[in-house]
Amino acid sequence: MHTLFSKHYPAFDYHEHRGLTDHLREKLAKEFHIHEDDLDDMYSPTQLSKFEIRKNYAYFALQFADKDASNRISTQQIHCFVSAKYLFVIDEDNFIGVKEFDRIRNHLVDKENYNSFDLFYELLDISVIRMFGLLHAIHSHVRVMESTIFSEEHLANDQISEIQDIKKNIINFKSLLVPLYDILEEITLKHTELIDETGKEAIDDSLDKIKKLVNRLDNFRDTMKLLTETNEMIIARSTNQTVRRLTLFNVLLLGPSFVAAFFGMNMHFGWLSALANRNDILPLVLIIIFMVSLTLSMFLFFRSKKWV
Repeated sequence: MHTLFSKHYPAFDYHEHRGLTDHLREKLAKEFHIHEDDLDDMYSPTQLSKFEIRKNYAYFALQFADKDASNRISTQQIHCFVSAKYLFVIDEDNFIGVKEFDRIRNHLVDKENYNSFDLFYELLDISVIRMFGLLHAIHSHVRVMESTIFSEEHLANDQISEIQDIKKNIINFKSLLVPLYDILEEITLKHTELIDETGKEAIDDSLDKIKKLVNRLDNFRDTMKLLTETNEMIIARSTNQTVRRLTLFNVLLLGPSFVAAFFGMNMHFGWLSALANRNDILPLVLIIIFMVSLTLSMFLFFRSKKWV
């Protein structure tokens, strides 16, 4: 659904559009005199976070992290054109952060000497704060994975696919934060003419929050690396134990199999035949006793060597 919302404030106008349309492109070009290169960037499907400083406005393409229906990290992108006369926000992906911003926008503008750049900083701050909720969700998944790997049920259920999903979310999350951090840092270092002291404090605050997000994601990445190694070690140990038991079972059967094969051949033994004349089942009993004794002796030998 493509909608255009406009609101007039004492110092500037606020415009908000959801979705990208040809009509929007024409409106931006004719009424707001947006540079053609910025329009191409806005409609590019591969555009990352960036900014451009023009004569009459500043253009920001901002990407934030969100989660989809499968709880995977997805990209939400907004475009902002900011000048002294207006703030134009294009919500490309129906970003929830813009909806949260709309609920408090009028209250923010009521502040004294409030301008379009101040409102833009508030939108930026709200969008950054939202991502801490995603960070807490990833933290919960990491804690659950840690508990699962060290539980007794883990041996029957390898967690490699779940581990890979969490690691992918961490990588995707960080890949969105780094370009966003870089453009905001560049503004504070190279384009101080754009922002006053209040704006610098607002951007510095957003930079601190993004840095905290990145640091926490780095910690989660290191934790997942250790959990991956632990998962592989536990699975390998379980496999070794299984192979060890099967090997022991085969070795213990080797003695009885040899006895059975030896006495099962069609060969005549005088002493065995003599015993058979007195009691038909005595040879069988003796063979069984011999087989059991041999197996038990092998088992006790392995036990004494602590192989069992």
